Order: sequence, then structure tokens, then C-alpha cells
Amino acid sequence: SKAEFLEDLSIRNEVLAALAKLPETAARILRLQFIEGKTQDEIALSENLSIPAVKTRVHRAKKLFKQAYDTQNNHD
Repeated sequence: SKAEFLEDLSIRNEVLAALAKLPETAARILRLQFIEGKTQDEIALSENLSIPAVKTRVHRAKKLFKQAYDTQNNHD
């Protein structure tokens, strides 16, 4: 439905706004994995990282993202 579509869009805008607050390396790795749908293997190759390094960065980036998202949307 149209309402669901608009809801999706507003969620995406909130996500993009939170991503914009992150350090570039964190935002980049989240964009690659969650927006572009790359696998951690593909990210490791394209970013010239080991797979454990990709896992560490994704984990750290997700924590930073959650903080930015929660702060921006006034969630506790």
C-alpha cells in the first residue's frame, strides 16, 4: 500500500541521516553490506581487508550506527 511505501521511505531517510553522522569508514562498510548487499568476502576483497577485519569493522560500525540512530530519533 501507499502508506507502507511512505513508511519505508521515512525509515530509509532516518537510516541515511544516521549513516551521515558516522565516520566515513564506518558508514562505508555499512553501506556496502546493508545497502549494496555485498557479502563480507566481497567487502574484504574490494576494501583490501581480511575477513576478520571486515567482521570487526561491521560490528563496530553497527554499534556506532545504533548510537547515532537512537540519538537522532530520541530513543533510549
